[in-house]
Amino acid sequence: MYTRGELAASSMPDRPEVFILRNVGKFPDDMEAMALRHLRGVEKGATPSASAVTSALVTAEWYANDRAFEGWAGPQAFNARMLRAMGRADEARDAARVALSTASCWDTVGTERGGVKEMVA
Repeated sequence: MYTRGELAASSMPDRPEVFILRNVGKFPDDMEAMALRHLRGVEKGATPSASAVTSALVTAEWYANDRAFEGWAGPQAFNARMLRAMGRADEARDAARVALSTASCWDTVGTERGGVKEMVA
């Protein structure tokens, strides 16, 4: 159980997603937050640094290939979206194909972002 003040006393009090990963378990929202955090602070329309892009894509791929989410399309779809957002269209297409081919349930792709239609496009 969580004890009040435990996050604040942790080594990363400003990174609740890391605290949850280390102390509770893996959750899709937190895994995605870790990948997106690498791009935080990049002004809209600005190009992120090469190291920020690499870190974000490595984290997205780590999430996509984590055994905890085996059979889920969501992590693969997130990886495809990240690749597309970083201008890697061919890799994004391949990741989208993986999302659709490995998923035991396409509902896990998600609906709020375009779902299966987005992965097919």
